[in-house]
Amino acid sequence: MKQLTLVFAFDGFHETQEFMLYLQELVEQFQVQIIEFIPASSSGAWPELTFRGTEENLIKLAICYHGDHIEDGTEYAEDHMIDDSPILFDIEKDPRWLTAGKRTFISDDGKLLDN
Repeated sequence: MKQLTLVFAFDGFHETQEFMLYLQELVEQFQVQIIEFIPASSSGAWPELTFRGTEENLIKLAICYHGDHIEDGTEYAEDHMIDDSPILFDIEKDPRWLTAGKRTFISDDGKLLDN
């Protein structure tokens, strides 16, 4: 297991609900957990989130985060991933709230959708 921290600009979201839906899609699509959420980080008041997941899934998340620029996302992930405790976890999926098939921000194949 690994950890990866990313800073998310809130610019493209008009309501908090949109941002939370975006995070829900990230968690589902990339099979990661949000293990830390700093609402106003030192990077200019943008939220900073730390994710836990497999190395493969965190690299996919970083690629998506970098707008599908594979080289940038892969390089970022490799430079910023750290080892995590070797605990087992299961991504809880409540079927009432799943976004698969009706996503707004991230397609079922892990690509950013045009909004």
